[in-house]
Amino acid sequence: MQVEVRHTAGEALSSEQSARIHQRLVDVQSQLGNGESAVVYLPEIIRIFPEVKGMELLLVSNPEAATNYEEWDKTLTGRDGNVRRLPNGALGLDFVRGQKESYFGGAISPEALKLLPEMKSESEAHGSTDVWRRVDEFTDMSFPTLTSIYRNPSGDEIFISTQWFNQKGGLRSVMGATELEKIEVDGIEVQYRLEEPFIFTETNRLQSLQWIETFDDRSLLYTVGTPSLTMTKEALIAVMKGLQAR
Repeated sequence: MQVEVRHTAGEALSSEQSARIHQRLVDVQSQLGNGESAVVYLPEIIRIFPEVKGMELLLVSNPEAATNYEEWDKTLTGRDGNVRRLPNGALGLDFVRGQKESYFGGAISPEALKLLPEMKSESEAHGSTDVWRRVDEFTDMSFPTLTSIYRNPSGDEIFISTQWFNQKGGLRSVMGATELEKIEVDGIEVQYRLEEPFIFTETNRLQSLQWIETFDDRSLLYTVGTPSLTMTKEALIAVMKGLQAR
């Protein structure tokens, strides 16, 4: 099993355009109730990201959040006794919430993806407008993700996501990042990514570290990231080093 993300060169995405796309997604999210999700069709997505042809829907969610650290920690260790976590208050970071999806939202179900043709047709019929639909939460995922979100004294959010794969594997090069660097942290091969512009954050920016921990029957893909404009790569490495297994 190889975890790989590819980005095929499409229409250049400017910071201004990325910010406008982000605001349109936020506008949809503001209309969702707690625990609700929606798929969004934006006409320009296929021009910017041609590799998503046939799957050019974006998912927006307002996930139910766990705000009690002890209860969330039980959720993590109940899923996997070897999962690495960051204790509340470690490194001066306060736990904010946990959610059963990535920092940017959940996965799009095959049923929701079937809405694409009618949403695309509706958009074209109304002069290439945005179209969105509420969809049921997709829970039957082969590769579940749990995300813990913290805040530092400066108010920056830092997230730690863990995704489970029922196979052994490694992490191949990730294409499309503004900056991509392979580094080694305590003997672990890690990918550092800087993505800017980035449509899913208010700051238009994402920094992250990714690595895989492999066991006999599964692999855990970890992502430590932040949308902060001021946090450094070294600060993310410190968070990675602060993760503890039970």
